Amino acid sequence: MEAQAERYEQILLVDIWRAVWRRKWIFLGTLFVCLLFALILALTLDPYYRAEVVVSPVTDTRDGSALASMAGRLGGITSLIGLPVASNAQAEAIALLKSRALARAFIAENELVPVLYSEHWDEATGGWSAEVAEDPPSISDAVNLFTRSIRKVIEDNKTNMVSLRIEWRDPQQAADWANALIDRINLELRQLSIAEAEKSIKYLQEQAELTSNVDLDKAIYQLVQEQVSRIMLANVREEYGFRVIDPAVAPEENDIAGPNRLAILILGLFGGGIAGLLLVLLREMVD
Repeated sequence: MEAQAERYEQILLVDIWRAVWRRKWIFLGTLFVCLLFALILALTLDPYYRAEVVVSPVTDTRDGSALASMAGRLGGITSLIGLPVASNAQAEAIALLKSRALARAFIAENELVPVLYSEHWDEATGGWSAEVAEDPPSISDAVNLFTRSIRKVIEDNKTNMVSLRIEWRDPQQAADWANALIDRINLELRQLSIAEAEKSIKYLQEQAELTSNVDLDKAIYQLVQEQVSRIMLANVREEYGFRVIDPAVAPEENDIAGPNRLAILILGLFGGGIAGLLLVLLREMVD
C-alpha cells in the first residue's frame, strides 16, 4: 500500500508539472504580477525607526514590610483603607505601561492625532484633507494605531528589565516619545501614590478618634508616619515606578528597523508561485 501511494504521488507530481509546462505563460504571468506588486510595495512603504528605553521597575518594599508587621495589630484596618502591597507594585506599573489609558492620555496631552495621521493632515490650513474631512481619524483610532503598531513593551523575566520600544517613521520623535512615556508613567504613579497615602492618612485619623486603645493608637500613629514618609518619597523621587537604565536615543538615518523589503519580495515570490499554480490547475479543471 505504501509503494502504491508513493507511486500515485509521483504520478500526480508529474501531471502537475506537465500542466504547468503546458500553461507556463499563465504561471509565469501570475508570478510576474505578484512579484511586481511586492516590489512596488517594498519600495513605496515608508521606512520606520526603532527607539528603545530600558528601565527597571522600582521595588522599594519598605511600606509593604511595615504593613505586614502591623497587620495583626490593626486587624481589618489595612484591608479597609486599601494600602498598597509591594509585591503587586511592579505588576501594576508594567500593566499601566501597557495600558490603553496611558496611550490615550499621552496622545491627548501631546495632540498627536494629526502627527500619527500626518498623511491626511493639511499643515497649511491646519485641518484634515478633503478625503477624510467627513470622517477624520479620532483619538480612538490613534490609540488603536499606537498600541498595536507603534508602542511595544518587552519584559525580560531573567533580568527583571523592561524595554519600551517605539517604532515610528521619525527617529527623533521615536526617541522623544519613548522617554516621555516613562516620565509620564512615573509622574502618574507618584500622583497616585500621594493620593492613596493622603486618603489613608485621613481614614487612619478618623479611626484614631474612635478608639481609646493605647496600643491601637500607637500602631495607627506608626502607620500614619509610614504614609507621610510615602508622600515625602513620592515628592522627591522622580523615578518612582521605573528607574531608567538606558534612555532612548534617536537612531541614525541609515539604521532602519523596517519594513523588511527582502522579506516582502520573498513573500511575493512564493505567493505568486502558489497563485500561478492554482490558476493553472483551475484552468485544467475547466478544460
